[in-house]
Amino acid sequence: MRLRDHYDWIVLGNNPGALLSASLVSRLGLSVLILPMAPNLGLSVSKSGHYFDPEPNYLLGLGRSGTHSGLIFECLSHLGVPTPEIEYIGTGSSQPQVLTPRSRFVLARKEDLSYELQREFGHEVAQRFGLDGALKRTELEYLNFWENLPKRLTLSTEKSSASAEPLTLKDLRRKLKNKLHRSDLKVVPWINSNHTLSEWVSTIGASDLEDVCTGLWYAVTSSTHSNPALFELLHILSLSRTGASFRGGMTAYRKFLLTLARRLGVHVAAEIDCRRIFVEEGRFAGVQITGRGNMVSTRGGILGCSFDKAYNRVTFTGRIWFHKKKKSPVPIGWRFTLSIMIQRDIVMPKMLPRAVWQEKDAPILEIELTNPSDYGAHDPNYQILHLRTLMPFSMESLKLDYQKIVAGRMVRQAMEIIPFLETVILHIYPDFRNRVDKSELQNGNELETLYGFRTLQEIPDNLLVFAGKGLGSNTGIEGLFIASEESYPELGSFGPAVAATESVAWLAHRSGIAGPLV
Repeated sequence: MRLRDHYDWIVLGNNPGALLSASLVSRLGLSVLILPMAPNLGLSVSKSGHYFDPEPNYLLGLGRSGTHSGLIFECLSHLGVPTPEIEYIGTGSSQPQVLTPRSRFVLARKEDLSYELQREFGHEVAQRFGLDGALKRTELEYLNFWENLPKRLTLSTEKSSASAEPLTLKDLRRKLKNKLHRSDLKVVPWINSNHTLSEWVSTIGASDLEDVCTGLWYAVTSSTHSNPALFELLHILSLSRTGASFRGGMTAYRKFLLTLARRLGVHVAAEIDCRRIFVEEGRFAGVQITGRGNMVSTRGGILGCSFDKAYNRVTFTGRIWFHKKKKSPVPIGWRFTLSIMIQRDIVMPKMLPRAVWQEKDAPILEIELTNPSDYGAHDPNYQILHLRTLMPFSMESLKLDYQKIVAGRMVRQAMEIIPFLETVILHIYPDFRNRVDKSELQNGNELETLYGFRTLQEIPDNLLVFAGKGLGSNTGIEGLFIASEESYPELGSFGPAVAATESVAWLAHRSGIAGPLV
């Protein structure tokens, strides 16, 4: 495809949210260009044929819950993704599970959640905690709120319908409060109060409940929150109903989105680098790419990468006081992964394929059991157990000795959680153990090969973890948006999709189109 001088929309980077925006914009009949920006650490295969996947295979909004579609699923359906490709989305093993020294808890569906709570914490504690009743009362409201996001972003002359819809989560909370009545006494603390999780658990007297809920937050968002408000926790747990995996992991999902974009007429320039980003009078005007002297102009664009890394390439012209750059959030850490090859057909007792180990004052440990055939392996006679934890965002975490200590601790913890694990391990990659053989002398240490970052800025974007308040979808530069983990960290993997939908709505309105999905 020949490169044009102008595109209506330019995508810089490959965050799934930003890539989704490319197809949505093209579906509106507008021209789109995708350019690489910052490399990610994706699926890789060692020289010995060992598959390594550094990202959790879990996306909020990618699946469905009964008749309710997640936002991403709704967008893909709108884009006309055929059924065989939709079947790459799996929801059966996506229920969040948390393991603690005393509990093995699954955030089960409505009909089973009460039993799960009583089984782990007893009838009295489960009744006083009230999570199952609160979810039953509010879950559909939350799911409707996010499923209807594109509708709320669509321009309409029907004022009555617009005013009836809650526009923000604060509006939704107000609506839920108004619907409460005397029979909802157990739900009131979750909706009507400002209690935090620790405050509510302290009144019940079940300390393990706090660890379980903290672990659930990480299992759903892939980020941390030490003490969320009850209303925030209820929101996140409702969102988990639309969580799903993608066959082959997030690397395969990105390839799927790029294929979809090409099918819809998007120009994917995978071999061309963006050298400069031009901002004129505070507005995103275009980019300069390798091998081309003139600027490729645009009406708008979106970053699917770190804002700070992209900002280093910005060139300003005109009156720069129009420009009001937002401050990027600082990562709370970065994701560190080990891939363990284990014997085939080993069943993990009382464990789902993806679980989170949560222990007070100890690092999170995520355990994900994967099938190598999903990555393309033929007739595999083994399974892959991915262990992931959160490294601190510090220079110490880049040191090889520190990484070896963390890796050893992760494996020891996994052996304590999974009985007889040490007897079924075939291989560990990267191999962190203190030994030197000919392959290490020739190819370098495996840990250094994967995680040999010299500075914190070299850590790939898809390994960074954020928490708290983010940038939203707007960067502060007119017409330049962002859909990455920096957008809405409190929404976890769902945040980039929300930011993408908001940014596409902006371009649609500027182009005289009613909304993002028309």
